Amino acid sequence: MGHVRGQPAAIKAGQWQTYEITHRSDHLEVLLDGKRVLSWKDGKSAMGHIGLQFNPNKKIEFRNVKLKPLGLESIFDGRSLKGWREVKHSRAKEDAVWTARDGLIHVEKGPGQLETEAEWQDLVMQLEIRANASSPERHPNSGIFLRGDANKSWTGYEIQIRNEYKDGDRLKAVDFGTGGIYGELPARKVVANDGEFFTETIVLRGRHFSVWVNGYPVSDWEDPYPEGPVRQRGKQAKLATGVISLQAHDPTTNLDFRNLRVGR
Repeated sequence: MGHVRGQPAAIKAGQWQTYEITHRSDHLEVLLDGKRVLSWKDGKSAMGHIGLQFNPNKKIEFRNVKLKPLGLESIFDGRSLKGWREVKHSRAKEDAVWTARDGLIHVEKGPGQLETEAEWQDLVMQLEIRANASSPERHPNSGIFLRGDANKSWTGYEIQIRNEYKDGDRLKAVDFGTGGIYGELPARKVVANDGEFFTETIVLRGRHFSVWVNGYPVSDWEDPYPEGPVRQRGKQAKLATGVISLQAHDPTTNLDFRNLRVGR
């Protein structure tokens, strides 16, 4: 609004129409019902909030509002653990077993972790996860660690993986729940199910974390603690770069990860 005029387009009152908006760096493109109505570059609008506008006494409705991250690069080649390294846990009686097969990173046993050789500070990460439960009563426990310390177990910020909830109520997550910020903020809802692949999207900018599971926003948290060299829950924030780690929690661990992609 007030920047550039789009191409003439027919607005059909009382009918659903589809907007496809692509914002990549300084380039904005808008399709209305498949027809391009705007293509514009503006370096001042590379980042900001998304808003839905209304005018008084003019009814408008929105549905199927979806956001897709762009420019993500794979950090798993689907065939090997190239670019990753195993880190053994000091208390492990039986080491975690990590394998790459059929486009999956599979892990059993543990505890332990698999971490990236590369490091990130701010990022957008999207991956698919399947927790393979041995029984309906036992839900695998795992996590994604961000800004971790290389070659050290379970450091940095943990995005929890645990598809368990209380009293049949998905709003009552057990042990922070899948997508929760472990030790800080429980997931507002347990969306994922054991035995099924689910998509997790994580956005980390500075102190701010946002997590979606299958497109549902499950957590949004900003670290309020003073910055320190080592991430300590309830005491220190870590804003420097660090590794990404996949957790093997205990001897009952059994999970699959695929389509791991990251962008800065």
